[in-house]
Amino acid sequence: MEFRIKFSDPVRYFVEGAEVSKRQFYRARQTGKMPKVRKVVAASETGIIGCGNGWPLKLLSLKAHPKQAQQMRDRAKRHGISVEYTNEGHPIIPDLGNYKKLMALEGVHQRNSFYGS
Repeated sequence: MEFRIKFSDPVRYFVEGAEVSKRQFYRARQTGKMPKVRKVVAASETGIIGCGNGWPLKLLSLKAHPKQAQQMRDRAKRHGISVEYTNEGHPIIPDLGNYKKLMALEGVHQRNSFYGS
């Protein structure tokens, strides 16, 4: 088995090329068994965002019907907003500027949110 540690901030652990937790890493080294890890796929396929600083942001409150996702994407593009929609219809916003623009376009004001516009 191949074991690798990437010393960055934060430290990342890999077993056979798959990223695992520190605990899974050392357990695999002791037992010689591959830990169970989830397959990493694109955010557009699953809607799971795994960025440490909070961006890109998946909005649950502005979900569109999956059949309307393309229309919503085109509408946002016409207004100069960079947004991607998941297969379920959830918008994924890449940064704070696009978040503010999308909220203004939709007429939504987040009163109970860190990212107020």
